[in-house]
Amino acid sequence: MLFGCAVTPYQPARELLPFPEPPDAFERVRDVVRLEYPRLIELDPERFLIRTDWCPRVDREVAAQRRLTMWREGAELCALVEVRYLTGSVFSNPSWTSIRAQPEWERDVLDLSIAALGGEP
Repeated sequence: MLFGCAVTPYQPARELLPFPEPPDAFERVRDVVRLEYPRLIELDPERFLIRTDWCPRVDREVAAQRRLTMWREGAELCALVEVRYLTGSVFSNPSWTSIRAQPEWERDVLDLSIAALGGEP
């Protein structure tokens, strides 16, 4: 007898863009992102893609780094926040945990972005 486990792929936060979309929508979203994620490494207005570098953050009193990717998919704006935490002890070298998604932070940046576009989060 075989047993298996199906894992559903992670779905980033997404929200419908307000219609009509403002002509400066990309710039508005970029400005929102820049407030919390100051190191932008990829800006592509044609694809509505914004990607940040790892930015320091303290989460639950633990040193962390996070990065954000935002993009448009059809009529939706999507946000993916990845986070990693610094681990270690006095007797070992510090290292980063595996990368995981942070849905709360995705929702926060998405709500702020939709509001900046004139919509309601």
